[in-house]
Amino acid sequence: MAEIQEYCEGLTHPHTWPQSVCLAQYSEDKRWYRALIVSDVTSAEEVEVMYVDYGNRELVSLTSLRSINEHFLEMKAQAFRCSLYNLIQPNGQDPFVWDEAAILAFQEFVDASSNHFELQCTIFALASRNNRELFNIVDLMTPFQSACQFLTERGVAKRLPPHTPLAASVQLHSFYYSMHEIKIGSEEDVFITHVDDPQTFYCQLERCAGVLLQLSENISHLSGTMSCLEAWQKSGELCLARYTDSHWYRGVLTKTKPTKEVFFVDFGNTETIGEDHLLPIPSDAHDILLLPMQAIKCSLADVTNVPQEATAWFKRAVLERQLKAIVVAKESGGKLERAAELLASEGKVGSDRDALLNEVEEEVQPPLSVEMDAESDGTCDPEGSCVVVVSALTVLAYVSYVNNPSDFYVQLASDEAQLHSISERLKDEMPAKIPCGQLLQAGDLICALYSDDSLWYRAVVKEKASDHLITVIHVDYGSEETVSLEMLKPIPCELLQVPNQAFACCLSGFSPSEGSWLSEAKDKMCISWVT
Repeated sequence: MAEIQEYCEGLTHPHTWPQSVCLAQYSEDKRWYRALIVSDVTSAEEVEVMYVDYGNRELVSLTSLRSINEHFLEMKAQAFRCSLYNLIQPNGQDPFVWDEAAILAFQEFVDASSNHFELQCTIFALASRNNRELFNIVDLMTPFQSACQFLTERGVAKRLPPHTPLAASVQLHSFYYSMHEIKIGSEEDVFITHVDDPQTFYCQLERCAGVLLQLSENISHLSGTMSCLEAWQKSGELCLARYTDSHWYRGVLTKTKPTKEVFFVDFGNTETIGEDHLLPIPSDAHDILLLPMQAIKCSLADVTNVPQEATAWFKRAVLERQLKAIVVAKESGGKLERAAELLASEGKVGSDRDALLNEVEEEVQPPLSVEMDAESDGTCDPEGSCVVVVSALTVLAYVSYVNNPSDFYVQLASDEAQLHSISERLKDEMPAKIPCGQLLQAGDLICALYSDDSLWYRAVVKEKASDHLITVIHVDYGSEETVSLEMLKPIPCELLQVPNQAFACCLSGFSPSEGSWLSEAKDKMCISWVT
């Protein structure tokens, strides 16, 4: 920016017509900025310009334009056009016309959020109107809520169901992105579809198998009605590509010369494809275009500088296998940055760098035996991943927290050493904060600072209490507290596999008087059992 100011101070050459790219002097601060002329000259010798690094427009006198040096064109435009289109919709009939109340509410969300957090912009797709005006379909997120949530809760917009058809004037230039409601700390059944190395591999979710089957049927039906007539000109075009198994799959053209290469968005591999094995996707094929990409990009946790032989072993061990993945974190680019462990049905495939290298040194030995919860549903809740308690078992235990006699939490005395180990680990150095812009959801596992003793505890997000506060439950004790973002941190990955040390209980054979327990009952229970 400083270079542009120096350049324009000594420049007397006016803008050269009909060049639309120029430098323009902004009316408010009298500084020069990169701009694009978007209108003809008016009778007042003015043109409308758009400042490409900010997105705003204004009318500028011809005397406030300067020719641009090619050096200033090397950096891409820093502002990109965005829209909440097709995620939510105005209350009116026109999906592109927002009333003043909605505009003011959106501005309020942006201003309030920017004062407290850095907003995360999640890009779902690239589209255009009338094949001219490119825009990104996005949602803006803080750790507590998204712009779409905010506007629908305000009543100035309505949520659209998934895969709502686009307006006739809108064309997609990418497939839709989705995180498939994957939560930090969750366990997912996955199928590994493609492996580059332990830092980059792709998987499909087992729970999406039905969606993939329906997609395959839709593609088969469409491909049977089309012929390969289109001339493929540029990278980025959406297509159907025929793989070596003679089936058609969704893809994006990534290279056109000297040969054509296609990235298969539902599997993660890139292949060279002949032009006679490519088909365009009609803009009205919504069942194919609007379904989010099914290949999820992943990497192993804390694995760096993996030697070639270890990568080869990893490919043999996981490719085209159904495994369990434990999600530790998400990258800002949407990648599941750390799948803490990949677990085969008969044992552990890989969990850290040392294990990966040991497998190479020892050739390929049978995987280690590990116990897995066969009924795990991939969610995280205070009762869902606890120590195993058998019916009719009598054990020494401690009551750690009491809501009332029908809702209290118990720890096993035999788990005291485990509790101490967890506490000691949480005293160690931890990540600085929740990753910027990560939207916290009910069920996410985190660490929360407890106000009574200023120590860190494992916790699960229960609900959003306000725009800047969330309610958490301490999974090893059962206590509940409402905290701010500054009191939260990501949970160390090695503690994700440790079961919750407190489990919910209720008294057997008792019922509350007239529908609710008296406060005296809770107080007496706390005095008798907790203390």
